[in-house]
Amino acid sequence: AARAGLVMFNKPQDSIFDWIFGTPDLEYYRKAATMSAAKYGIQLAEDPIFVTWAMNSDSVEHSLWPQARNFWLLTSLMALPICATASALAEVLSSLSVPKGYVPFFEK
Repeated sequence: AARAGLVMFNKPQDSIFDWIFGTPDLEYYRKAATMSAAKYGIQLAEDPIFVTWAMNSDSVEHSLWPQARNFWLLTSLMALPICATASALAEVLSSLSVPKGYVPFFEK
């Protein structure tokens, strides 16, 4: 028998999370709930809370670590070229604004 209920959180739609991890199951749950409400004539809550059941919450927690690690690695790798480009751009812009013949104070 299940011993732990895990709430499935709403994530922003069409976000980078969907691109990295695929389509969230929550949309399928929402679609099934809408179909059930229509079939049985019951009113669906405006913002329903969906729960998935697990035998062991610790094993579910441990299974999320690879996703967290992959997300961290991907965002770190994406940030590297952005930071390098910003640094190079700042260097170019700072050299353009220096008047000719200017000698910095520390080189005198």
